Amino acid sequence: MRIYHGSKKIVSMPICDSGNGHNDFGGGFYATESEELAREWAAIDEKGGFLNIYELDADGLNILDLGSDEYDLLSWVAMIINNRRMKLYSIDEVNTKEHIISEYLPDVDNIDIIKGYRADNANFSYCMAFIRGNITLQELKAYIFDSSPCEQLLLRTKKALEHIEFTETETVDGGIYYPRRMLSSPDRCKEDAISSLGELTEYITECTPEFSPDRFLHMFVISGYAERYEAGDPCIVSGLSGTELHHKVFEACGLGRSDWSEPLTVITNERAFHTGELLGYYQQRSGLPFSDIISHIPYARLLSMYDEIKDMEYKDASVIIDRKIDERRSAATKLQAHRKRLGLSQKALSIASGVNIRTLQQYEIGDKDISRAAAGKVISLSHALHCNPRNIL
Repeated sequence: MRIYHGSKKIVSMPICDSGNGHNDFGGGFYATESEELAREWAAIDEKGGFLNIYELDADGLNILDLGSDEYDLLSWVAMIINNRRMKLYSIDEVNTKEHIISEYLPDVDNIDIIKGYRADNANFSYCMAFIRGNITLQELKAYIFDSSPCEQLLLRTKKALEHIEFTETETVDGGIYYPRRMLSSPDRCKEDAISSLGELTEYITECTPEFSPDRFLHMFVISGYAERYEAGDPCIVSGLSGTELHHKVFEACGLGRSDWSEPLTVITNERAFHTGELLGYYQQRSGLPFSDIISHIPYARLLSMYDEIKDMEYKDASVIIDRKIDERRSAATKLQAHRKRLGLSQKALSIASGVNIRTLQQYEIGDKDISRAAAGKVISLSHALHCNPRNIL
């Protein structure tokens, strides 16, 4: 059997204690029957690397094949979550992980070689989504199998390495294989996340005009899909188009329909698409939850900035958004500071100014922009606070 290993160097004499013990199947020497996969492994940057080629004589070796009928997908999941580092956020997630490992983890004590799917960035994220209860086992199977992951081999014993013979090596062109490697990287998920928001906001604008994008984005937050998007859940950012995400949010909010308009195949509303992409980029860049972003700078206001920022790189436009959000937070802080200076409660200021207490609270936390408030409200607040209106704007 011919197997391959991609590396930055020529590896003519592999050793079984090489590699990271927190890789998919644990520590050892990783190889694959896929020449293309090994070339991607070698191209960790544009300089490329080496494709090391071996002949494996499997006779007399104990091989655990996670893709055989003896094991199911949960055996593979157990292997991955037992070895890879992960961050768990609740006791339920911890219990789920421990249950899967205790029930499905194969015994590898006498195993020379482990064979199974590799857990690239996307597939590992699917496993995490399953552990956290965001997708079902059937959905996990669909995602894993649809992504057609290449299989890898872990040679974990000296005996296994004694059964391989190094035959030759070839150079790997980083200009070709580094971009391919990056397609499965977290950056690809970020690109998918950004473009899906552009498609989403354009679809809302063009196909469901009865729901403003701002109203939809509040539904996005309430539905729980925004939180999964923010976490980079590949089932959401890469597994769903913007149109599909639109439908899922409506279903989660009890407003699902079967007669939605067909997905848009070309960009028909550049303003809406660009603004949605910028919103997605800004969320990815800032790490702020959508609930915070849209409370400080609603979509409608972001859209109104289109002519100002349309020719900018998204990173430069994000600086302007940062400044506007800081301005709103500053204004909210000024109002609160003047109220506290006089020892007034929010209720007392509401009574003295005639401004609704809920509106006042929204001004103070930045949910509403006081600089866009009616002049009468600003004047009433400044009179109650004994200050110039400019001092609270």
